[in-house]
Amino acid sequence: MKKTSIILSVLTMAALLMAGCGDDSGKAATMRFLRADGEAWISDEEQKNLDVAEGMSLYSGYGVGTSAHANAWLTLDEATTAKMDFSSEIGIKRSEDGKQLEVDVKSGKMYFNLAEPLKDDESLDIETSTMTVGIRGTAGWVESHDDYSIVAILEGHVALTAKNGGDSVILGEGYMATLFHGRGFEVEQFSTKDVPEFVMNEEDTVHMLETLGMNLDASANDTETKEDSPDSKLPYDPKAGLELPEIPDDGIAREVIEVADNEAFQSLLASGRDLSNTEIRLGDGEYKSDYGLAIGAYENVSIIGTGKTRIVVDNGGATVLDSYGSKNLLLYGLVLGHDIPPMDECSMGVLSFFGCENVSVVGCDIYGCGLVGIEASSDVTITDSVIRECSYSAVQTYSDCTVHFVNSIIQDNDGPYLFVGAEGSKFLFDDCTIQGNHSNAEFAPMSDGMEPDVTMNNTTEKNNAWQ
Repeated sequence: MKKTSIILSVLTMAALLMAGCGDDSGKAATMRFLRADGEAWISDEEQKNLDVAEGMSLYSGYGVGTSAHANAWLTLDEATTAKMDFSSEIGIKRSEDGKQLEVDVKSGKMYFNLAEPLKDDESLDIETSTMTVGIRGTAGWVESHDDYSIVAILEGHVALTAKNGGDSVILGEGYMATLFHGRGFEVEQFSTKDVPEFVMNEEDTVHMLETLGMNLDASANDTETKEDSPDSKLPYDPKAGLELPEIPDDGIAREVIEVADNEAFQSLLASGRDLSNTEIRLGDGEYKSDYGLAIGAYENVSIIGTGKTRIVVDNGGATVLDSYGSKNLLLYGLVLGHDIPPMDECSMGVLSFFGCENVSVVGCDIYGCGLVGIEASSDVTITDSVIRECSYSAVQTYSDCTVHFVNSIIQDNDGPYLFVGAEGSKFLFDDCTIQGNHSNAEFAPMSDGMEPDVTMNNTTEKNNAWQ
């Protein structure tokens, strides 16, 4: 079952918050921000960004978020822990007496673990787009989406209530529930393959799965805890060398266009305006389209994100972003992928570059269910970036072009081949990691020609299906 990374972060925070609801004063914060391994942000009740510090208190009305390259940990006491995944955001509401806590899951993933049940007069509710999750003394994770939500329980049980006034269900350990708008709950047992890796990396998770009698060998290779193997974490963890770098400077003067929101971005690309020599700056949040984005035959175009900028399409039959004939194109600080329900399939890739010159992808997270991460008939350089969870291959070339990976990670991709190259094409890897891919083979020719030319420098390959 496909998992949505966004939602997990939110639940984790909620769990932490609830554990500290016993403060009757309602004034002192009982939830604290422990640490982050990348960029995280915290806003107050007036949505003003605060200086983030380890151990700082969180109050009602606060928001917490993580970048595309960060996890964050929170706690209320020694018995209550939470972990946010990358690109996650939550909002916190707490009653004046401190006994009722509500966490609004806006985006992201969260692991939560309430080791001690709440008191009878305390409550913790997690709000997603489709349901309310009532937490008592439980461990698990949650995923939330515009059109559906997923909750999975590792230990204990939760009460789920549909927001449309429909069904309610008690979800027990070892089960996950999915709820779409306008439908009833779909409940099924989950396996270790359904557990997101950032959850699996928590030491308590392994113990709970063993208690449930699940076969840990069925997960992607032998699971290692964070303490046992720091380099086994998700590719967007900056400890793996993927902290968002500085914006490249090629010395070319460009007009800077600040884009306020998704509507303005769509209007700019559809306006027919010559975008040559422009730097398009996008803010945090989601930029969504039905049919993908197209960059025409312009020169010196840069699309600059923040690391929390998501460019997604909700149509599996559309490429997320494609460019034909562009020269000197830069994509920076973007999270790019398809945002569709888990039972839907993608028939198109994420990025497509044809007839282009000098394409650079820097500090980006390119994820499935895209059929292919990058399709190209042009030279492309991918730096400090991730290609993950694509359903057919990570990269395919259609001409004798060169794809150059620098300090990047290719992880958890499916399909028969990881890299497919046209005759004469080249794949260069410098300081990269290729891990946890389920492909039957690493390289293959596009047709009956010779396999592509491959050069690997200081590149690690581990836990791949072909090894």
